[in-house]
Amino acid sequence: MMSEVSELAFPDQFAESARADTMAAARKNILVMEYEAALRRMVLDPQRAEATIKAQGAELERVKKELAKERSRHHRERQQAIQTAEGLEEELETARSKIA
Repeated sequence: MMSEVSELAFPDQFAESARADTMAAARKNILVMEYEAALRRMVLDPQRAEATIKAQGAELERVKKELAKERSRHHRERQQAIQTAEGLEEELETARSKIA
């Protein structure tokens, strides 16, 4: 635990940072306690734990598929943009040659 330091020891921006650090540490401690409580409940109920693990595994697989689709879409869009840019470059060269 952090020892208490007077706000007068810090300029304003550092005092705010110290408060934010303290709040973050408190939130982290709460999350750790909730996680530990969830682990205790899981140990007491192995079937629920197994169902939770399966559900999380299914969600992970769904997200993986979604990300793969998204990557594929981005790749396809990038290829289309490259082709469009190449066509525009050709048009620009044609226009430059007509001007010259």
